[in-house]
Amino acid sequence: MGNEVKGRILVIEDDVDGLKSVSEAITDAGYEVRAAADARAGLALAREGGLDAVLSDLKLPDLDGLTVLAEIRKTSPALPVLIMTAYGSVSTAVSALKQGAYDYLVKPLDLDDLQTKIGRAVEAFRLRSQVASL
Repeated sequence: MGNEVKGRILVIEDDVDGLKSVSEAITDAGYEVRAAADARAGLALAREGGLDAVLSDLKLPDLDGLTVLAEIRKTSPALPVLIMTAYGSVSTAVSALKQGAYDYLVKPLDLDDLQTKIGRAVEAFRLRSQVASL
C-alpha cells in the first residue's frame, strides 16, 4: 500500500472542532494538511508555496475568506481556493465564485463532498500547471 501524498492542502478555519474534522477528512483522502486558525497565519503559509489547494472559512477572526481569496489570487492566481461557510447564501456563493473561488461549501460540511471537491480542485490545478509548462 503506497503512502504517497496526493497533494498539500491549506485549511484556514478558526473553529477548532471544524478544523479537526476537515483536516481528518482531507488526510483520510490522502492529502497532507497545513492548518491555520486565522487568515494572516494562513496567508503566511500560502506565501511559502508548495500547496495544491486552499480551503478557507468565510468568517475568520481577522480577515474574511473573500480577502484571503483576493490575496492568494495576487500571488498564486492558479491555486484553487474553496470557501466554506455556515452562513450559506446564494449571493455570498456567487460573490466568491465571481472573485475566483474554485468552489463553495456550506456547513455543516458533507465530508464525502469535501473530499471529492478537494480532489477535483487538485486535479484541475495540476492540469493547468502542466498546460502552462508546455
